[in-house]
Amino acid sequence: MSPIVVQIYTWYYLNRLLIFTTTNAKNMEEIIMSPRELVEAIYATFNEGDVEAWKALCADDLVFITKGKLPYSGVFNGPDDVIANCFSALAENYPGIAVTPVEWWESGDSVWTTFEAKSEKGDFDGAHLFKVSGGKLTYFRAFDDTQTAAALLG
Repeated sequence: MSPIVVQIYTWYYLNRLLIFTTTNAKNMEEIIMSPRELVEAIYATFNEGDVEAWKALCADDLVFITKGKLPYSGVFNGPDDVIANCFSALAENYPGIAVTPVEWWESGDSVWTTFEAKSEKGDFDGAHLFKVSGGKLTYFRAFDDTQTAAALLG
């Protein structure tokens, strides 16, 4: 996806979160993204490197799990912990990383994707599970091809 498309895509979904409709003068209803739309925005903001926009899509009590023995592996609590200890390790060890969802499955407030991750060091794939509540990401679990991801580290 080109940078311009990603910016437009991100703008659309972040602004959609902020749109309000007036049903009458005393009653306003917030339009909240569907779980899939939120996950699409999660990928877009991650790939754009916009951590503030990514954070805005997450609940303060987010649980973010990436198993394995890789520099970005762990159980992270809250978006700040994810950014400081997972995303920073991804950026350092996989320069230029971009993660693209390939297939989607939705069930209620849960979204599964398969993905392809591409970086300057090479590519790996896997699956992601996202759980959404109240219009925010509350739970994430990565099922990465850790053997391939580890081999890219040299």
